[in-house]
Amino acid sequence: MNAFAQALVSGTMSGAVYALLATGLVLAYNTTRVVNLAHGETFAVAGLTAAGLSGADFPPYVALPVGILAAILFSLIVERVFLRPRRHWPVGSLILVTLAIAFLTRGALQTVMGVDALSFARLVAGPPLRILGGVMPRQGLVLVVVSLVAASAVTLFLLRTATGRRLRAAAENADAAELLASMSMERVGSPLVLPGRSAG
Repeated sequence: MNAFAQALVSGTMSGAVYALLATGLVLAYNTTRVVNLAHGETFAVAGLTAAGLSGADFPPYVALPVGILAAILFSLIVERVFLRPRRHWPVGSLILVTLAIAFLTRGALQTVMGVDALSFARLVAGPPLRILGGVMPRQGLVLVVVSLVAASAVTLFLLRTATGRRLRAAAENADAAELLASMSMERVGSPLVLPGRSAG
């Protein structure tokens, strides 16, 4: 096994994890203009929940969906309880709120789950792949592919879809976006007036 090639392969897999984290941060920032410093804890909640259930002999097809649901619930609590009621605060203050949530969540997870590393069964079995003298597990290849697809999908959603452009516009200037939306609703709700005819 080539040490340099293995370092590249391992770095690619680690980079895929960070790419997934960055994709979530980019999506949150482009739609809110707030850097959510508690975003990493969302991944931790999902992973530790799944690992804890797996350690309690739950099968992966149960542990993983429950972990994802726990992360969604955590994100909803952060948004609805901590951020939405303070949406008129300065952006810097909201970032500090997310930082406080991150520290509190990290402490709570360490208290509940402990400080030892947890893991669960490999999701993709099979012999590893040999790439340029390095070795990549099949699960690592799936991770790289998923990260590329997720990053590309988020980019296309924000830049190429009407919904993505609206979200970015609302994050850039919420008052102007709300005004344009109300004007569009009034235009849609007004009666059709043909040239040369009155509305009555």
